[in-house]
Amino acid sequence: MKDEINELLVCNCSSIEHQLVFSTIAEDPDRWVYAHVHLCSRPFLKRLWAGLKYIFGYKCMYGNFEEVILDKSHADQLQKIVDYLKEE
Repeated sequence: MKDEINELLVCNCSSIEHQLVFSTIAEDPDRWVYAHVHLCSRPFLKRLWAGLKYIFGYKCMYGNFEEVILDKSHADQLQKIVDYLKEE
């Protein structure tokens, strides 16, 4: 099995809040890839309000999303992850 993979992909907008980190564990027999997504922090009351709305089934038309913009400069990092998943 190959070494561990740790790839950091930062959004084209250069905000460190818009990032993805892909990692693997060398001893993992299942060969999983872990995707770590940065979540924006919000004040306590806003998080509480969002949680209460979620509990009672409120669904925002737009959802609660951020984005990470990738381009072809990220292709080699993504290909490394795909190659890892395709290995047997």
